[in-house]
Amino acid sequence: MTDAAPLETASLFSSATLGPYSLPNRVLMAPMTRCRASLPGEVPTELNATYYRQRASAGLIFTEATHVSPGGLGYVAMPGIYSDAQRDGWKLVTDAVHDAGGRIFAQLYHAGRVTHPELLPDDLGPVAPSAIALKETQAHTPSGKHDIPAPHALTADEIAGVVEDFRHAAQVAKDAGFDGVQLHGANGYLIDEFLRDGTNQRTDNFGGSTEKRLRFPLQVLAALIDVWGPERVGLRVSPTGTFNEMSDSNPLENFTAIFEAVDQTGIGHLEVVGQLFDQPEPHPQQDAINAAAREKFSRTLIFNGDYTVDKAQAALVAGACDLITFGRPFLANPDLPARLQVGAALADFTDPTLLYNPMAGEKGYTEFPPMAEASA
Repeated sequence: MTDAAPLETASLFSSATLGPYSLPNRVLMAPMTRCRASLPGEVPTELNATYYRQRASAGLIFTEATHVSPGGLGYVAMPGIYSDAQRDGWKLVTDAVHDAGGRIFAQLYHAGRVTHPELLPDDLGPVAPSAIALKETQAHTPSGKHDIPAPHALTADEIAGVVEDFRHAAQVAKDAGFDGVQLHGANGYLIDEFLRDGTNQRTDNFGGSTEKRLRFPLQVLAALIDVWGPERVGLRVSPTGTFNEMSDSNPLENFTAIFEAVDQTGIGHLEVVGQLFDQPEPHPQQDAINAAAREKFSRTLIFNGDYTVDKAQAALVAGACDLITFGRPFLANPDLPARLQVGAALADFTDPTLLYNPMAGEKGYTEFPPMAEASA
């Protein structure tokens, strides 16, 4: 157990707006992969509905990364959002969250090169902007861990097809009752692979300059906006993240231009991920990148990246961002906002083998009691 210091001010717990929504607090639940969808079909179930309902006191929930097509799957038992069965499964989740007074956005993603043929239909394999293989990262498949083969570089026609996959998934999310969608452009998956020059070495209209690397992500955002309108769409990016062997030669210059271009789309929020669990120290350009996001993006700005309560409070008071997403603290503390507000002890998630374990069921997933029951 760890103790959270009581706050002297209530900024973290004051109301806020996100597009058309009024949020009761600024403690948002970050997207976290949990691998608990039913198989076959990657369909959400009542177990998933319970998990998200327990955490509905968050100002807003972002779902785990949710693949938009069979070829976009990256991990075993990740939920999808393209079939009728998946739509109906997600409806269980959105109804549960809304019944508990919460709000929930679907995070839409495509794994890109971070997958394995064993996870995909027979005629598909990893895809990416460029045929650059992962050197150290392995895929977790039903038969164990495997090296990942070099990805196929998407053609222009295939890129157009992926855009339509995102458009269809956005409509499925709307039919399932979500309050909005967030495009996953972080952590080394397909959108992020296009944005950064470490993985995008194309020489056509989808690579080279920042403007060209942005072409595909902006097309996807336009498709999501067609379905949802701009206020209910957002984007998550990790400009300095190294997860999944990502890099960029000048993230400050690159993402300053990206923030400015994304602002022009009118989307309702931008989430900037800073220091991640695999990075012992913040990137030297991270503070400047955060400042560039504040300057260039004119609507709701969200920060994420191993934030403590004090660090989050300081960022909000300084006006550096508008909202904060918390990830790992929500795992074992389903009513995290209430615990933080009163300075209650936080439970630790102590068994990492239960984090991404489809066979664990409710163990390490829905078994954590709310604060009152934990105290008793």
